[in-house]
Amino acid sequence: MGLDEYLAKLADLLMSDTVKSQQAAFNLCFDELTEAKEIAGWSNISEYLKIKTGLVFEEKKLWTMYARAKAKSEKQSGRSKPVTIRATLPGRSSREADKNGSEELESNVSDELLKQYIKVCFNNERIALRAIEGGVSIDTIESWKSPNSVRLGNALTNYISKK
Repeated sequence: MGLDEYLAKLADLLMSDTVKSQQAAFNLCFDELTEAKEIAGWSNISEYLKIKTGLVFEEKKLWTMYARAKAKSEKQSGRSKPVTIRATLPGRSSREADKNGSEELESNVSDELLKQYIKVCFNNERIALRAIEGGVSIDTIESWKSPNSVRLGNALTNYISKK
């Protein structure tokens, strides 16, 4: 099969007034465009469309419109890439997770120590656990004199990253 069989419909749609935009034409001809892309590169497709329609499509524009059509096609058919979200317990890095991605529910931090950190961390357990995990002392946190939890979180991030 030649390029003409795959791209004739797209060229007709681009020249007609039945579609609202060029992207809509690409969306309707996604499968044919995929086949054409496999047998010819973007430069050949660009040249073909220029000859048939008089419209100039740069390779980058073709690729972008194809990527948008692909995303829309996957969204409509439900074939989009699965997103894997793995929850980790606060205070443990993802490297400590076991091979199955599950976490043990044991705590590495004593309740008393956590309470002390929470007091200086504006009652924010997440920041307290980050401080404990990062090895930041309570005295160091107090010396920053942060006015709120947001600034404390930023200071903690900077301190740990420069450590």
